[in-house]
Amino acid sequence: MLAPLRSMPRAPCFPLVGSLPYLVLDAIGFLRRAAKRGAIVDLRIPLTRNFLLSDPADIQHVLVTMNRSVRKDAYLQDLKRVLGDGLLTSEGDF
Repeated sequence: MLAPLRSMPRAPCFPLVGSLPYLVLDAIGFLRRAAKRGAIVDLRIPLTRNFLLSDPADIQHVLVTMNRSVRKDAYLQDLKRVLGDGLLTSEGDF
């Protein structure tokens, strides 16, 4: 199940900008390569805490069991005004 943060593999990153250059150049390719590092990978992106989950059991745990304690970031909360409630923007029991 979910690993402790200290034992979690980290995706490639640079000082200050984290993984942003990799994401900008080839997001899908970068995420595929990062997922090969482990079931849960720490993605370094400035000013946020991000994790890449690739194990279906971990994804279910976060989305179903922990749904009340995991919140969307400010960007997705703002996007909700445009897109409404849906898979990308909804939170909690909705």
